[in-house]
Amino acid sequence: MAGETSKPKRNNIFRQMKQLYDFTRQDDPQVTWWLIGAFVIPFVAVIAIGFVLNLGWFAWILNVILAFMLGLLATTFVLSRRSETVGYKRIEGNPGAAGAVLQSLSKRIYTFSEQPVWVDPRTKDMIWRGTSLYGIYLVSEGPTSRVSKAIESEKARIRRVTQGSDIRIIVINTGNGEGQVPISRLSKEMRKRYKHPLTTEELDHLNGRLRTLERMGGIGVPAGIDPRAAQHQSRRAMRGR
Repeated sequence: MAGETSKPKRNNIFRQMKQLYDFTRQDDPQVTWWLIGAFVIPFVAVIAIGFVLNLGWFAWILNVILAFMLGLLATTFVLSRRSETVGYKRIEGNPGAAGAVLQSLSKRIYTFSEQPVWVDPRTKDMIWRGTSLYGIYLVSEGPTSRVSKAIESEKARIRRVTQGSDIRIIVINTGNGEGQVPISRLSKEMRKRYKHPLTTEELDHLNGRLRTLERMGGIGVPAGIDPRAAQHQSRRAMRGR
C-alpha cells in the first residue's frame, strides 16, 4: 500500500516564486530585469561594504550569506509587488473586483462581509460595507453618478444605528473616472489613517449594531447575481492561479 500511494510534492518557496514569476511575466515582460536588479543591487552593496571593512575569512562567509539573503528578500518583495499589479489589472472592470481586494485585507484590521450590501441587477454596480477602528467604509463599484443615490441611502441606514455618535463614514468610489480610486490603488487607499480612531470595545459594539441592521433590512443582492463567485474568480487571478 505504501508503494501505491505517493506523497504530494511540497510546494516550497522557490516553486511558489516560479509560479508567481510565470504568472507575472505573461503581462509584465520587464519583470525579469526588475528581479535581476532587485537581487544584484543589495548583493553588490553588501559585498562592497565587506571590502571596505577588510573582513576576515569567517566574517566574509557571513557577509556573503547576508548579501544573498538580502538579495533574495528584495527579489521576493519586488516579485510580490509586480505580480499584485498584474493581478489588479486582470480583475479590473470585472464585477466583484473591489470585493476581491477588500477580502484580501487583514481580517484583524478590517471587517467586510463576503457579499455586498447593495447590487444593481441591471448595471452590476455594487456597494460593499465594512469597518475598522477608523469607522465605517462604503466601497462602491460603478460610475459615481449611478451609485451616489444608493450610497446616500446606505448612509441613512447606517445613521439609524449610529445616531448620536461621531463615527466616521468613509466613502470610496472605485473606478477610472474622475474622483474615483482605481482597483490597483484601493488597498493603499484603505490603509489611510484618520484621527480619533474607535476603541476595540467601540468597534465590537458597532459591528454588533451593523449585524442587527443586516438582519432587519437584509442584504440587497438580487436573484441571479452571485458576487461571491465573481469575487472567488478575481482572487484566484490575483494569486496567479
